[in-house]
Amino acid sequence: MAKSKKSQARARRTQAREVAQARQRKARTKLISSVLVLVLIVGILGSSVFVFLATRSDEAADSTTTTSTTTTAPPNPCPPAEMPPRKDVALEAPSFEDDPQIDPDKTYTVVMATSCGDMTFALDPVNAPEDVNNFVYLANQGFFDGTIFHRVINGFMIQGGDPMGPDPTRAGMGGPGYQYTGSTPPPPADGSSTYQVGSLAMANSEGPSTNSSQFFVVSGPQGEALPPNYSLFGQMTAGLDVLDRIQNVPTNEKDYPVSPVVVNTVTVTES
Repeated sequence: MAKSKKSQARARRTQAREVAQARQRKARTKLISSVLVLVLIVGILGSSVFVFLATRSDEAADSTTTTSTTTTAPPNPCPPAEMPPRKDVALEAPSFEDDPQIDPDKTYTVVMATSCGDMTFALDPVNAPEDVNNFVYLANQGFFDGTIFHRVINGFMIQGGDPMGPDPTRAGMGGPGYQYTGSTPPPPADGSSTYQVGSLAMANSEGPSTNSSQFFVVSGPQGEALPPNYSLFGQMTAGLDVLDRIQNVPTNEKDYPVSPVVVNTVTVTES
């Protein structure tokens, strides 16, 4: 009987230990399961964040690519025009004393019709008689018709009057076949600039004694700052918007317009 009681007590203790161990195993299993679930959740969230960041990065890259591929050169502000053929010209120089083309007591207005629009100038026969005489002589013969502005520098000037202008390998080298000595503008008494935007002056290679047919129109501060070494014979009275369009045309590394700016006609009116 005593032995039976001891056996029963031992059995209960063994059963109690087994129950406690079972509870501990169950608790450990639950803890491990919770940890695994937490790890799984963190992993999923981390993947989502990675995907989100990668997507945003790709979107930024796509946005950058789109911006760079849509960047284009500034459009030509003038309508397209066909390049005229170059002119091979050889004229005799007009003599202001023997065969004058102008009367210094009269007024001369020039309308320069270009592929970008019209520009109007008032000539100055009083202060630059030789230059006005030469320009009127060439204009009346149609010399300037079908030439181009072969040199364009934004903020400086636009240059034309070269019959060789349409040939980019000869541009700036042509003329009417002669040179003449033009006027030298005196510096303004008030110390201001000799030239201003819209001033019409003769281009030269070594001073006014090498004037021929090439002229330029001042279009910005660099031109206004020129020394008085270029015969000034006119001033623009209308067409500053056209001048601005021309000075903004795309040019190559030699300041030669990518698309031609054509001088269709130059018409002189005497009054």
